[in-house]
Amino acid sequence: MPRKVSIGLLALGLLLVLAGCTEQKSIKITPQAKKFRQEILHLLKQRVEQAEPLAKQGHASLQKWLDGLYSGSRAKDVPLHYETMVLGPKATLLAWQGPRPSDVNKTGKADLGQSYSHFNKLDPVYNDHQIANFKAYTSEGEGFAVCTPVLKGEELVACFCLGFDPETLKDKYGIDGKQFLALNFN
Repeated sequence: MPRKVSIGLLALGLLLVLAGCTEQKSIKITPQAKKFRQEILHLLKQRVEQAEPLAKQGHASLQKWLDGLYSGSRAKDVPLHYETMVLGPKATLLAWQGPRPSDVNKTGKADLGQSYSHFNKLDPVYNDHQIANFKAYTSEGEGFAVCTPVLKGEELVACFCLGFDPETLKDKYGIDGKQFLALNFN
C-alpha cells in the first residue's frame, strides 16, 4: 500500500475513533438527582436574595456574611456540605468559605482577588445571565460547581457559586459527577 494512502487511512481511522469517543450517552436523571436539583435551586434563590444587597458593599460584607453562615451552621450542628464563592461583576473572587472547620482560618488566604474572567465555564453566567454547572479542578482535586448570576434589575452585580467534591455528591446527595453535569438548572 502506498505510504500516502496508509497515512490517510490511519488519519481517517483516528478521526473515527475520536468521533466515537466524543459521543455522549444520554444520562438518566435519577430521583436523587432531581431532588438535589430542587434543593440547590431553592438554596441558590435564597442565597442570591441575601447576597444581592451585600454585593455592592464589597469583599468585607460578603466575607462576614459567608463566615456567619458557616460558623452558625456548625454551631447548630448542621454543617454546610459545600464551598461557597462569590465573584464580582468582572469575575474577581470577592468572598469564599468552605465546609471544614479549618476553612475558617483559610478565609483570607483563599486567593481573594483572583480573576476568573478567562474561565469560559462561567460564560453562561456572565454573558447570558444563566445558571452554569460544570466540573472544575482545584489544588485539592476534581470538584463540581453550580454558579448563578446575582442581578440587580438587569445588571449583574455578582456571581454566586456552590462547589462540591465528588465524595460529598455521592455520600450526601446520592449522585455522581455525571449526574451532576447532566442536570439543567435553568
